[in-house]
Amino acid sequence: MADLLAEKVDFVANMAAVREKICTEWMTRDRMTRMHVSAADHQMSLASLHAKAQEIQALLSETVANTEEKEKACTRDEEERNSLLQHEAEVEQKNDRLLQEREVLDQDISSLEQDTDKLKYDLAEQREQVDRKTTELQKSVKMFQDCLGLRFKKVSGDRLQVVYTGLDSRRLDVNANFCVKITNEQKSYMVTSCEPPVRDLDTLVEKLNATNDFKSFVIVMRKRFKEIV
Repeated sequence: MADLLAEKVDFVANMAAVREKICTEWMTRDRMTRMHVSAADHQMSLASLHAKAQEIQALLSETVANTEEKEKACTRDEEERNSLLQHEAEVEQKNDRLLQEREVLDQDISSLEQDTDKLKYDLAEQREQVDRKTTELQKSVKMFQDCLGLRFKKVSGDRLQVVYTGLDSRRLDVNANFCVKITNEQKSYMVTSCEPPVRDLDTLVEKLNATNDFKSFVIVMRKRFKEIV
């Protein structure tokens, strides 16, 4: 009976030891399993975080690149803006110079127009005086043409040729002449030719311009020609 009890006790003890061993092994295996799971989860978390870090790094690099490109673009825009402002300033200066030159040109044109108007007026006045003197000359010539044996012809250079005939009653073919014109510059008479030459012609012309008496000049010239022929 005692042996049976001892065996029972040993059996119970052995069973307890076996249970303890099984529990210990089970707990150890469970802990190891949990550790493996936790390590796997940790590895996965690390991989996810690494991937996110790489993604963030890529985004950061892209942002930096975009920022640098925008800075370059801003720099180019600023340079272009400065260039445009400089060009605009140069154009404005050129326009100012052109406006000043135009004002000077307008003044010159206005001055030239005034000078032209004055010149036209002076020329018209001179032409009027020449025409008036020519008309008076023609009237005087007409008056003495018949009685003094005169002929008048208009020749080149706006000149009037005075031809004397009947200077010698014995030689009717003998004649004399002179050409006279009125100068625009001095508004005076000028004898351009004389045939035959008269020795004091310059003195007679000077007196003609002083007195403006063409009739007396024609008479005196006839006398000089008669003395010569």
